[in-house]
Amino acid sequence: MARHRSFSSELKRELAKEFLDGRAGLHELARRHSLSRNLIRLWIRTYEAGEFTAVYIAQYERKIAELECKVGQLTMEVDLLKKRGAVGTPAQRTELLHRERPEAVSVARGCRIMKLPRSTYYHRSRRRAEEKRFCATALRRCVSSSHATASAASLVSFTPRA
Repeated sequence: MARHRSFSSELKRELAKEFLDGRAGLHELARRHSLSRNLIRLWIRTYEAGEFTAVYIAQYERKIAELECKVGQLTMEVDLLKKRGAVGTPAQRTELLHRERPEAVSVARGCRIMKLPRSTYYHRSRRRAEEKRFCATALRRCVSSSHATASAASLVSFTPRA
């Protein structure tokens, strides 16, 4: 069984234009491309109806959407670049990147914009780690003291029955 052939709208439009311009006849086009004359006639009618241009409109709209997305991303990157100019030290730039990096800009791209190594973005300083440990220890003490106070109060209020 023969496979169903499909043809691009570009080819269809070219054949229809070639026939309408009088550069080739229907028999010649059919022979050259191994197509049915009726199929070429159908393509000529759809070309005259302007249906092949709708395909290009959809392609252009898709391309416009892609370009608008790219413009938005580049705008965010320019904003980061402007903010980078006001910030001096790498620590300040890292903090700015943590705070201001838009979702559309990857970490790698943000680090390139801020002229930072990517490992700097993920690195946590010892001071921050010590602060976290101190906070965790203080929280544990607070919880344990409140737990001890609560258990002592429950022992005082509990009186066994005789």
